[in-house]
Amino acid sequence: YQPADGSVYHPYTGDHVVFQMQLLMAAMFAFTLLKRIGLYPPERRAEILDFDWTYRKIGKNLLIWCGRVWAHADKKAAAYRTYMTSRMGQRLYNAFSPSGSLSETIPGGITALMMALLLCMILLISYWT
Repeated sequence: YQPADGSVYHPYTGDHVVFQMQLLMAAMFAFTLLKRIGLYPPERRAEILDFDWTYRKIGKNLLIWCGRVWAHADKKAAAYRTYMTSRMGQRLYNAFSPSGSLSETIPGGITALMMALLLCMILLISYWT
């Protein structure tokens, strides 16, 4: 730090250190004197409400509410997963079972067309990436 007048500030010179120690000793003496003669107020157990009250109380309640919403959404998501898994399993069974639609004999032309479409998709994907 350099003041506007161009002088250089030296915080640890002897007179600065002695002055700060004098201030500290005077404060300790005043505190001790006030405690001894009973003028210093007694210590009380209290909770000081400052700005941190907002994020301690409101934040805690907000987290509790978010936890309840998350638990409710988890139950709904679990039910939906169960429903979709059973539905997908049923569709896969209907498609691939011995009596399913993909087990039937299909003409060779359709198979060739499906392979050509698959190769075109692979060609486009490899071209774009």
